[in-house]
Amino acid sequence: MRHGGSPRLGLAVATLALALAACTTGPDYQRPDVPLPAAWRGNAGDDAGLVNARWWQGFGDPALEALIDEAIDANQDLAVAAARIEQYAARLGASESARYPTVGYAIGGTRELRSQERPNGLRPGQSPTLSNFELGGNVSWELDLWGRVRRSNEAARAELLASQEARRGVMLTVVADVAAGYLKLLEIDQRLALVEDKLALRRKALALMDEKRKGGSATRLDVARLQSAVEEQAAALPEIRREMAVAEHTLAQLLGRPPGAIVRRSIDALTLPSLPAGVPADVLVRRPDVAAAEQALVAANARIGVAKTAYFPTLSLLGAIGLAADDLQWLFAETARTASLGAALAGTVFDGGRTAANVRESEAVRAEAQAQFVKLVQTALLEVENALATRVLADEREAVGDRRVRALADVRDLTRARLEGGQAQRIELFNAEIDLRDAEIARLEYRRDRLLAMVGVYKAMGGGWMREEEQRRDAATPERQARALVPADSTEQAPK
Repeated sequence: MRHGGSPRLGLAVATLALALAACTTGPDYQRPDVPLPAAWRGNAGDDAGLVNARWWQGFGDPALEALIDEAIDANQDLAVAAARIEQYAARLGASESARYPTVGYAIGGTRELRSQERPNGLRPGQSPTLSNFELGGNVSWELDLWGRVRRSNEAARAELLASQEARRGVMLTVVADVAAGYLKLLEIDQRLALVEDKLALRRKALALMDEKRKGGSATRLDVARLQSAVEEQAAALPEIRREMAVAEHTLAQLLGRPPGAIVRRSIDALTLPSLPAGVPADVLVRRPDVAAAEQALVAANARIGVAKTAYFPTLSLLGAIGLAADDLQWLFAETARTASLGAALAGTVFDGGRTAANVRESEAVRAEAQAQFVKLVQTALLEVENALATRVLADEREAVGDRRVRALADVRDLTRARLEGGQAQRIELFNAEIDLRDAEIARLEYRRDRLLAMVGVYKAMGGGWMREEEQRRDAATPERQARALVPADSTEQAPK
């Protein structure tokens, strides 16, 4: 006898599934409204493209460029961040698999000997040995009626993007740390040379004063004072050499290599990179930590929808097809075929408030993520303004240092001229040279601070952390971020 109910049941189930498939439970993501100034208080640059370039090339130092490339390839913090990306990519793949049916198979056989001394349904003359052989496949598919899978995928996609931004944040830090460490090392090199030169001048002055003492034109007190100055200057050299060794070892760690010497040039050969352009709104795009925090907020927002789907029933489609027989030789006979098709609707009537508590927790997690995002934006704005202010101050200090060096160079030259004219003593020329070295050391520190300030500006603005090949590979990243921020089904009315 043929029954017409099954096709009608299948049609009804399919119609219901199509009607509900567009529903997505939970709130759609909207970026929080964070007040942003229209422009920076400090001066920014004019070339908006510079911020995404290999800004460290602006220093004009191939050795620095090689070190940064080496660090990007070998730094272990970057390796850790890359491994985390792979983890989140795998999680996204696992989450997306829930969109598809699960297909399985079963192969089995049993042979049972039943007691003839118990009432077990054996007919007279029936063998107490029973066999059963089965071979078949099955399929089950939970329809995503309320958007649980879609919201889970949205959250997993956002977490993957957050891990990518976290890696870019690590890269930004590594590049900035390598550049800063290298610049400090160059400053130490030149400071050591200036201090050694100053020590040599003091020793010459001491020798001259000792000759004058022997000639009766100077006292032992004069010699002792100069001797004290010589020893004080000599005592500074070991500390400077220790600074140099520590700076080299720190750089080596960033490069992923054992402690050792660092190939480098002179600080005098460096040029100053152009100042990056941009407006405060760019912080939301350029800063990896801000972008990662926003993706964490996207994920937390999507998790609310996942939690809310527990209020609604689940609908699953079930099917099986196979072969079954009591005798293995008849397993593949046409009459051994079996098949089943069905649907299951299941829901929770009472759970003691567990679902409501889970929803409240997910909403609290979103509130935390939103507060963290807003805080990071505010912190980023503060860091950029501070970096710009530091750069302006460093410019002014180096300019003052330049003027002082020029003035003391004039004093030295005039003293030499007076010495050649018999109007000054050689000790005066030594003192003028020593004063000039002090000014050159101070100017060197100001120049180091100015160079480091430029590194700080680029780091604060989130620029300069992508290599060209990464820029090409990540060209579609804004589109991927847009898909994560606005779910594909966001145009449809979602039950709240």
